[in-house]
Formats: sequence, C-alpha cells, structure tokens
Amino acid sequence: MQSNTAMSHALIYIRKSVVRTGVDTLSPERQRELCLAEAKRHGWRVDRNDIYIDARGHLSGRTEQRPAWLAMRQRLAEDGDIAAVIVESLSRASRSVRDFILFVEELASRNIALISLRERFDTSGAMGKAMSAMIAVFNQLESDLASERQTDRIAARKANGRHWGLTPFGCDRKPVTGALRPSEATYQLDGAERRYYDSLYAAYNLYATGQYSQARLADELNAAGWRYRDRSGRPCRWNAQRVRNALILHRLYAGEVPAEGHIKDGRPQEWIKANFEPILPASLCHRVAAVMAERHRLHYPTPPPLAPEPPLAYPLTGLLCCAECGQPLKGARRLRPDGSFDRYYRHRFARGDCPVRRWTPADELERQISALLAALFIPPDLSNEVIVGVLTAVSAGSAEALQDEADEVDAAIARVEMEIQRLLRLAVDMQVDEDTYGPVLAERQRELDTLRIRRGSLITALERQAEGVANMVTRLEQLIGEGITDASSLRQMALAVFRQISVAGPEIVSAEAQGWCRDLFCVCVQLDSPSPVGGTKSRFWARLARLVRELNVILE
Repeated sequence: MQSNTAMSHALIYIRKSVVRTGVDTLSPERQRELCLAEAKRHGWRVDRNDIYIDARGHLSGRTEQRPAWLAMRQRLAEDGDIAAVIVESLSRASRSVRDFILFVEELASRNIALISLRERFDTSGAMGKAMSAMIAVFNQLESDLASERQTDRIAARKANGRHWGLTPFGCDRKPVTGALRPSEATYQLDGAERRYYDSLYAAYNLYATGQYSQARLADELNAAGWRYRDRSGRPCRWNAQRVRNALILHRLYAGEVPAEGHIKDGRPQEWIKANFEPILPASLCHRVAAVMAERHRLHYPTPPPLAPEPPLAYPLTGLLCCAECGQPLKGARRLRPDGSFDRYYRHRFARGDCPVRRWTPADELERQISALLAALFIPPDLSNEVIVGVLTAVSAGSAEALQDEADEVDAAIARVEMEIQRLLRLAVDMQVDEDTYGPVLAERQRELDTLRIRRGSLITALERQAEGVANMVTRLEQLIGEGITDASSLRQMALAVFRQISVAGPEIVSAEAQGWCRDLFCVCVQLDSPSPVGGTKSRFWARLARLVRELNVILE
C-alpha cells in the first residue's frame, strides 16, 4: 500500500472493555492520549469529531453493533480525506476474525492504513496484513475462552442454587456468597422513610386478592405512596410493566432458581432450591402465581382443537406450483370460529415479489382438474380406434425419424470399417509390431460391433412402439375406468398423467404431461379432433383436444 501523503486526517477509535476480574488497565482517556501521540508522530491531523469512543455500558468487540464503531464505519465510507485508523490494540477494534478481516479489506480498498499501538504495526504492507489476521484469530480465541469460562461459572453457581443476573427489586446480596436477602434500602416520601421491600410486599398482597389488574395495581400502589426502584437506585412510580416485572419473579421470591436458562424464558424448565431463604412467604407467592395463571387463561383461552383432517386432504400437493415464481404449493387450512376449517393451497415458501395471491381455495382447483381429467375416459368401443389413431400418427413421424437415425448409423459403420482397413494396410506396409497397433484395432472393432447392434435394434423399433402404445391405452383405461370417486383416486390419476401443473390463483396456466401419455396428447393435436378411422367425428378426440387446450399442456 502506498503512502497516503495527500490525506491529512486520521480517525481514532476507543473502546472500554469490560474485564470480569479487575478493571480495564487502559482507560478511554489514556487510549486517547496514546493514539493522539501516534497521529502527531505521523503528521496527521485529528479533530474533535475524528475521535470515536464506545465507553457506555458493555459494548463487546465480538459484535459490530457499537454506536461509535458504526458511526466511524459510515464516516470511512463517505469521507475520502482519511489517511489512517488508529487503535490502542486490535482487540479494541474487533474480537471477531470474520468482521476484522472484512474491516481490513475495506480499509485496503480505500488506501487507508490501520495502526495498532500495542502490536506496533500497520497494514500498509503485506506483513502487517498477515500479522493483523493472526492477532485477530488469537483475540477471538481469547474472547471465546473467556465466554466459556463465564458460562461454566454461571452453570456452577446455578447448580449451587445461586441466582445469576441483576439483583431483583426488593433484594440485595450477602457480600461473600452473593445470596439474596430482603433489602433494607429506603426512600423518602413526604418526610417519611419507607423500605422498598415493603413496597414489594404490598404489591404481592394486593395482587393475590385477585381484584387488581397490573395497571390498576400500579395506580393503587402509587396512591398509597409505594415506590419502585430504578436501576440507578432512585425511587420511581410504579407502572404496569414494573408490576409485571416484579410478579413474574414469584418463584425466585419463593426461594427457587432455574437449573438452567433464565427466569423470564417463559418455557417449562427445572427449578431447584435456592441458596437463600424465601424473600416473600412461599404461600403468598403461590397465590400470586395462581392469579396470574387464571388471568392468562381468561385473556388467552386455549383454542378448540382442530377437527382431524381426513387422509389425503390435499391430493394435489407436490403437483401444483406457482406460475409466477415457480414455488411449489402445499395444502394448508384456516380455522373458522365454529372450529371447522377451509382448505387452501399456498406457497410453501413466501416470496414478497410474487404478485399471485398466496392462498388459493383447494375445492376450486380440485374441481377444475377433476372435470378436465374426466375427459380422458375412453369408452370401451373406442379403445381400438384410439390405439390405431395413436399408432397412425406416431408411426408416420417415427418412420422418418427411424430412417434418419438408420442412415446415420450406416454412415458411422462405413467410416469405422474404412479406419480398420487403413490401419491394417498401414501395419503391413510399415511392418508395425502387433503390440503397437493391436489396442487401436481392438477399440475400433468394439465400436463397429456396437454400431451393428444399434442398427439391428432399429429394425424392431416400430414393433416395440406399437406394443408401447397399446400398454399406454390399457393403463389409461385402468386409471379412469372407475372414475374419480375420492381424493385418493384424484391424486393417483393426476400424478399418473401430469408431472406438474402451474396455477395463478384459481386459474390453471399450464400443465406438463408425463412421458408415457405425451404421445396421446400429441396425436390429439395433430388430428385436431376428427376420428382417424372412417372419417366420422369422435367425441373422445374432441374431449381430449379440449383438455389439451384448456390445460395448455406442455408436449415438448
């Protein structure tokens, strides 16, 4: 990377780390001093708005979601007068290998150097780039190990009954064990001193009566002079959310902690005895739990069970697809207030840019396809006519195709025979050893044998084709002989005849025929519905032609 002599600004990024044992040895102020000195040494100007600091709360380097970091990334994308980014150490910038490498590549594309004071290098050279990637790997490893150790510590303390997390309202902790206990903290109201613990007790006593909603309970507590304590330790008024936050901890206040997970997960989990005595009487906590459960049941009643779906409730699943976006459609149902349901076919995967309505009534599609497939019914007295018609049309086209293929095979046979003769003459004239030309000769002989077998198979192709047409008609008669009587027969027939049906809402756009019955549809199009025998009108061919037109059957 070339020197950025034309650029005058350097950006400084500062992040305060959260160290679980002890304190961060380099404060944001100290980081600022060191980075400014480095910028001065290079002759870069650093203004007040060139310094980006993430120091409020816990902003981990494992994630990109840091306000100052994102603001600096935005500045880099918009400002072309940046020479370098200076950090105290690479771990301040990122503890994710992937994010860090992407960041270095972004800087390189803009001819901007990354300078780290602790590691004493910059990315203006190949060695600097390689070293930065290696250090990022170790930074992420260190972060992952610290996270694992912290997870293990939390699990061990929970196994011993210790509550892990923020200290709940109305509690504080014993200095050594960290066990919870009722808080003695107080607040002043109208010249009187009151305890936060008593405010918590009052909230539980009132709610346990079953006469208060959470919002009304908050109003009652505020009117009685009870206050909640915010995270900064200041008294504040109750509201419905704060009441809820206190009530959902009823098992914790009763002296229990979850064996894993969080209290507010809202999922069934194992609870164990805590390492502290109940903060509130267990009987009071149980009454509060019962009231909350009853309120939840009233507000979120259990819906009536869905009526069981009959077998093959959606016979066209796996066959239908959207004509616009190509997504497959599957069966789905919507519940009615009376407990019954409506059947639909919908997109298996939603696509926001598809203009077709996602939910299509199943009854309408199934009715259309059933009616159209009924046109394939072959009357017994027309079976021979259908076979002769298909054979007549297929044979006419097949004879020419077979002759063309036979001519190609004959030409290939003549070519290989000439190559064999030339090879033999060459071997005699040049006195070539048999070990030399033998493998080539054997390969040409195998090719000639293959072509002769293929030529012989073409002779019986028309006979086999006739047998195939007869089998096709017989199969169609078997499928439709008893008609479409239920969902199972509809599915069996639809899958046998069609490979795929494209729909746009309730409209059938096109259908792709299965290979075995494609010839039948082709004949229908060629004959344009008149009977191939005797010149009389055949109702079967007319119905079949109408089916092909209405379904827009794909015959290629």
